[in-house]
Amino acid sequence: MLPMTEQTISIMKMRMSHVPAAQEMQLLLIQKKQTDCDGQTGYTTHILDGIIDKLVRQIFERMKAIPKRAIVNVRYRKKMEERRSLLHSIRTDYTKAATELNTQYDDIISWSDMYDSASFEAKKMTVNCLISRVEVSRDYKLHVDFNIDLDQLSLRIDIPPNAA
Repeated sequence: MLPMTEQTISIMKMRMSHVPAAQEMQLLLIQKKQTDCDGQTGYTTHILDGIIDKLVRQIFERMKAIPKRAIVNVRYRKKMEERRSLLHSIRTDYTKAATELNTQYDDIISWSDMYDSASFEAKKMTVNCLISRVEVSRDYKLHVDFNIDLDQLSLRIDIPPNAA
């Protein structure tokens, strides 16, 4: 057994001060102490065993009283907060993207309604809004870069080979 110095006793007090049974054990240890010990002491083993047994039983009883969910919540609180923040960010991004997509859809529908009856200049403006670049190759083979993402709009449009 290690020597029980004043420093050792004060360290034990600090570590166990939050447990009532530990306080009883501290008092017994201090009361039994006769001198600074550098060897075997006069502590009775069965008394110390009883104190430790009582302390352990109290700790286990308190642990049983704490719901499992509370322990898990304390353990993973930070991760849950990070995940909630990430979820909030993703929901915000989703809402923003959905709003933008709805706006594009509404624009396209309004353009399609007016395109057939529009003048040549209005048709050019509509095409200018839809298409950013057109490359023409031999035999009128076209490569068209759109300003909108047709896949996002789920427009699985089949473009003829000479227009793609």
